[in-house]
Amino acid sequence: MTERLEIITEIGGDRLVFLRLSGTLDANGATMLQDHAGRVLEAGRHLVINLANVSFMSSTGIGALLAINEDFGERGLTFRLSAPSRAVAAPLALLCVDRFISIHDSDDQARTDLAA
Repeated sequence: MTERLEIITEIGGDRLVFLRLSGTLDANGATMLQDHAGRVLEAGRHLVINLANVSFMSSTGIGALLAINEDFGERGLTFRLSAPSRAVAAPLALLCVDRFISIHDSDDQARTDLAA
């Protein structure tokens, strides 16, 4: 049995939201993540998704991240990833996701990048 994805939402300022994920980002988790990201998008806020506690990410999870990035870009909002776990960093690198989504080592780096 896989770990269920848990998402904690933190407000990081006037126009910034952090989603902290833990567990497995598979098809079920991807749907849940897209729902959370959609609410952030509708609120007109920038988004950073922290992946430090994600133990596994399927291709559906990666597809969800790419779709979220596209949705935010179409609205002129910024989307970043931060602190990918070792289990997540390898597939992200293998698939060159950093060509499409900015990936930072920490939330602070992502916040600084957004402020620039």
